[in-house]
Amino acid sequence: MRFFGEYAPLFLMFILVVVVSYVLFNFFPESSSLLSLSFNTPWGIFSAMFVHTSDLYLYQNLAALFINTIVILALHFLILCFISQPEKFVKRQSWSYVFFILLVQPITSILDLFFNPQYLVYPASAGLSFVTFGLLGFIFTYFVTILLIYYVRKKKIKFPWFNIGVTSALITSIIMITISLLDPTAFLSFLGWGIKNINVLGHRTAFFSGIILGSFLLAYYYRDIRFVKRKELKAS
Repeated sequence: MRFFGEYAPLFLMFILVVVVSYVLFNFFPESSSLLSLSFNTPWGIFSAMFVHTSDLYLYQNLAALFINTIVILALHFLILCFISQPEKFVKRQSWSYVFFILLVQPITSILDLFFNPQYLVYPASAGLSFVTFGLLGFIFTYFVTILLIYYVRKKKIKFPWFNIGVTSALITSIIMITISLLDPTAFLSFLGWGIKNINVLGHRTAFFSGIILGSFLLAYYYRDIRFVKRKELKAS
């Protein structure tokens, strides 16, 4: 709990997204067409995450954001229990969440806008789902990245953080692609297949963008991490 205040950027980012999304939907409903993602509103690569077309869609996305944030916080706290000088990494953990949201939304939006044929039929897209699915990718790659860093440190292998990011992104992506091939119906359902007006391709892009972006952010912020040995854990 002594590090709780260091997570201020994370909490402020979360509150900002929730409050702006709620205010725009309830008090400025006309902003949906102006701020959504489309070729006519290119600024939507940043602003589309704040606008929603229905109250159900809004509250589902906010609930998903809340759950994902809690899971990420739990993972952060867990890591702090097994590393030396944990206070050194608290701010990094907090800012990794902030930068992830600021980056995954425009990256996914640009890829979706230019490579998703949906925009030929539905000219606009809106909502927080790119961020929530990106965070899911972040959570999945968190485990792989930490295990990879642990292995590299334990074996004393000279492996730059960038290489760790590339390797983690590849491993996590291969795992998820394999799962999707083993049970494509379940994976498509996970992405929202069959639900009206859901951008399934966009969700897939966000999920894998989250894996790749998360791998590099985690590898960079944990680049000089040192895990505590078992004897040190028992002594503490």
